[in-house]
Amino acid sequence: MRLLKFVLICTCIAACKKEQEEMRVPQAVYSVGMNIRLNDIELLTDSVWIACGGNRNSEGYIFRTENAGQTWDRFETNTSRSVYCLAFRDGLHGIAGSDFLDLWQTQDGGKTWQYYWLGAQVPINEEDRPAVRDVYFATDSVWYFCGGENLYKGVLYKTIDAGNTWAFEYHDHEFRALDFTQNGVGICAGHGAVRRFELGLNSSIHSDFQDDFMMDAIFLDNQRCLGVTTSGHIQTSADAGQSWSKVEKQDKALFNRTQLNSLTRHQSTLVAVGNYGKIVISDDEGSSWKTYSTEENAHLLRVKSMGQKMFVTTSDGRILQF
Repeated sequence: MRLLKFVLICTCIAACKKEQEEMRVPQAVYSVGMNIRLNDIELLTDSVWIACGGNRNSEGYIFRTENAGQTWDRFETNTSRSVYCLAFRDGLHGIAGSDFLDLWQTQDGGKTWQYYWLGAQVPINEEDRPAVRDVYFATDSVWYFCGGENLYKGVLYKTIDAGNTWAFEYHDHEFRALDFTQNGVGICAGHGAVRRFELGLNSSIHSDFQDDFMMDAIFLDNQRCLGVTTSGHIQTSADAGQSWSKVEKQDKALFNRTQLNSLTRHQSTLVAVGNYGKIVISDDEGSSWKTYSTEENAHLLRVKSMGQKMFVTTSDGRILQF
């Protein structure tokens, strides 16, 4: 009887929270034709989109459409490893990051992909070869990527000669996200840590962020940045990522420990997405947030903005357009 009462109470609480949250219905839904995690998406033009996904250490795919999501071509990694991130420095040249420090490179806008070997910059010890989680092109020749796995070691790589040689460092934290200001300050965020650097990897310093897992982080200007975490919190920094604090609980539904996975600026608003269809939006540069839900419980993994449209990838192989 006590168990039944507990279940009924939990159900009522969940129903009340659902009623309090406004629904966000996508304008369009696209499927890549597989029920698989779509970890990232890049929009090269209005009609040419690239998406990637897979399952960790099992299968990996890169998808490409030339007709705005109506049909997709599929590239499967021959190493059977998931693909987590995409970055393009122009309409032709891009990199995809995968398990085991695998990188894939395209020079034709994602029509074909070639395995990109790091050579002497790859550790021999397999334990030090985690997944690549984010790639950032600072210039045509200066590139970064970060990674990590299983809440364990994290890596941060940098090249200044367009990938011919790399410098790298290890830390005791898994990394998930990179971003930079216009004046060259960078942050690398992840499990229990955010590192800040200005003059290359040797100058990276540990911030005061701790006790949470920052899944994504972006700069709003040369000083302010925001991050989203697995505990459902939004973190803010006013000094270019050196010190962090939680955003006050303006919306209680936001802080119900539902994991947030990705964050972007869409026109004049900030948008974060997370597990079980969670979307949170701020219209005042991150001071307060409002919580929304989609009609479905799929996890929302990545949000990207392009012009008037916003795209969200899901854990079941779909792309939602808002």
